[in-house]
Amino acid sequence: MALYNRQKTKESWLVKLPTALFDLVIQFGTLSFLIFGTTMVRDENMPLYLKEGTFLLLAISYVFSVAVAGISVNERERSAVGTVSSAVLLSIFCWMFFNGSIALVYEVKLQGKLLALQLGITATLTALWHLIVRQIMAIIRKRGKNNYLVILVGTGKNMASLYRYMTVKKAEKGYKVLGFFTERPDDSIPEGAS
Repeated sequence: MALYNRQKTKESWLVKLPTALFDLVIQFGTLSFLIFGTTMVRDENMPLYLKEGTFLLLAISYVFSVAVAGISVNERERSAVGTVSSAVLLSIFCWMFFNGSIALVYEVKLQGKLLALQLGITATLTALWHLIVRQIMAIIRKRGKNNYLVILVGTGKNMASLYRYMTVKKAEKGYKVLGFFTERPDDSIPEGAS
C-alpha cells in the first residue's frame, strides 16, 4: 500500500501556461502560413480570412478547446502515446470550433484541402511540442525538482517493486520516497530494492 500526496502542485499552470501560449503560436502560425504563404485560400474567401476577427475566433476556439479537452503534458503516469493523442484531440477540437465558427460568422465556404492541411500541420506540431514539454519535465524531475512526496507502507516483493519503480525505473515521473512504514523495525528498505 502506498500513500501519495495528491495536493495540486505548482506544476499545473507553470507548465500548462507556456504550453498553451506556444500552442496558440502554432495555431496562429499555421493559419498565417495558409493565408499568406500559400495560394490555397480562394479569392472570394480571402477578404473574410483577412478580417481582424478571424484570429480572435481562433484564440476563442483554442480556449474553448482547452476547456473541453484540457492540456495534459505533465501528468506523471501518462505515456508518450497518451500525450500525443491528447494533443491531437485538442487540435481537432480547436479545428472544429474555429472552422465551424468562421463558416457561420463570415459565411466562408470551407475548402477541403485547406482544412486537411490546417488540421494536419497543427496536430503534428502540437503533438511534437507537447512531447518536448514532456521531455523537459522528465529532465526536471530526474534532477529532483517537481516531485511528489511519497511514503510507502509495507514490505515484501510488491513494495520492493514499487520502490524500484518510483526511484529507479521511473525517476522521470518525479516521485520522492521519504520513507517506509513497516511492521518489522529492521526493514528500512524493502527487500530486493537495492
